[in-house]
Amino acid sequence: MLMDSTYRLVACKLKADTTNSNLMGNFFQHYSNGGNCCKYMITFERNNIVRSYYYTYDTLNYSATGEWKLLEKDVVFLKLDKYVNGIFDVKEEGKDILLSCDSNALAIFNNAKMSVVLTVKKE
Repeated sequence: MLMDSTYRLVACKLKADTTNSNLMGNFFQHYSNGGNCCKYMITFERNNIVRSYYYTYDTLNYSATGEWKLLEKDVVFLKLDKYVNGIFDVKEEGKDILLSCDSNALAIFNNAKMSVVLTVKKE
């Protein structure tokens, strides 16, 4: 499902957050939920390398390279930049794929462990 594919990360939410807030605006300048100005792309490569790119309009503002590994049919280890580091359950929900993690280590918060759900769409 993920291998050799590029996805657009559309939401990063804390599981315990009852306000349903998208954290993407906290992490990336100019990100607007559902807007056309910005996009965060993730590419899963066959050699267990994952790459991310953050664009504002057509300008590349940020890129990172990390690692990923399919552990089980619907479970993936994902370590990418300072925002994603954990073991994620993978679930298809309509056109979206939900990556859910109970212990995502956020380097930007001194590796604090947070329960998050990432929502991605295939590009």
